[in-house]
Amino acid sequence: MKRKGAVTTKETVGRLNDPNVQILDVRTPQEFIGEDIRAIRGGHIPGAVNIPYEQNWIDPETLGKLARKQITNNAGMSLKPAEDLKRLYSRLDPNKETIVYCQSAARASQTAGVLQQLGFTKVKVYDSSWLGYGNTLDAPAENVTFFNVGLLNSRLSALQERVNQLEKELAEAKGQK
Repeated sequence: MKRKGAVTTKETVGRLNDPNVQILDVRTPQEFIGEDIRAIRGGHIPGAVNIPYEQNWIDPETLGKLARKQITNNAGMSLKPAEDLKRLYSRLDPNKETIVYCQSAARASQTAGVLQQLGFTKVKVYDSSWLGYGNTLDAPAENVTFFNVGLLNSRLSALQERVNQLEKELAEAKGQK
């Protein structure tokens, strides 16, 4: 069952060349350009505009600062003032249907709420987001990169061989004592 105000992969693909639709990708720039791959392939939906959802916050670096223990609270995750948010989304048309997506719709949902507060009237969340789109190999995409399972497996095998060798050397060293 589809959530009210949500779109499916098929519906998203069907709107790609519609001049009355704009697509907003709120993932990180690394996800958008296909460097950070979190599905079978990386990249983005053709024509999508990338505005990372952290840009909605007073301090977009809050998560990193919390992780590095540079700050002790998440106050920086509070939304920017409305005028700043209007500037942030000024290249989008509030009267067009706006499809918002991220990796799994969590970040997209926050941004969809921000857009609605700013007066965007036709905001839709793409529920499957990039997880669904990136795994739908016949859906057109830009900046496509694929997750290389073979390379990962060969690196894991090499690491395992090295661990085995180190364990053998350690056992031999303990035996000589």
